[in-house]
Amino acid sequence: MKKEKFPDIDWWCDNCRAYLNDQPGFMDSKGSWKCAECGYTSSITEADIVYDSPAEEYSDADFQTCTNCGRSIADANLTLPWEAGNNPSAYVRCPHCGYDNILSGFGEDDD
Repeated sequence: MKKEKFPDIDWWCDNCRAYLNDQPGFMDSKGSWKCAECGYTSSITEADIVYDSPAEEYSDADFQTCTNCGRSIADANLTLPWEAGNNPSAYVRCPHCGYDNILSGFGEDDD
């Protein structure tokens, strides 16, 4: 049984968009993969992962409950910095009490 470095990530050829995970011998721990369909070598590193939404990328287990009411915010929407026009920090609004749970250090410049 092969061990995957990124078990929940689907990899696609950057050239022909073929699904790489099912190609014979595929291992995401190699850093790159030559597509069996078109021969193009795609980079398959953590830096190459593209998330469908910013909330997918953020999965800190400590930030699953509202700091105000203690109820779950696991399925609440993430608002990125400046997305609402006047918020310098990212936040998740609790669907139960309406409190904005600030995600400090998320999405700001590292300068």
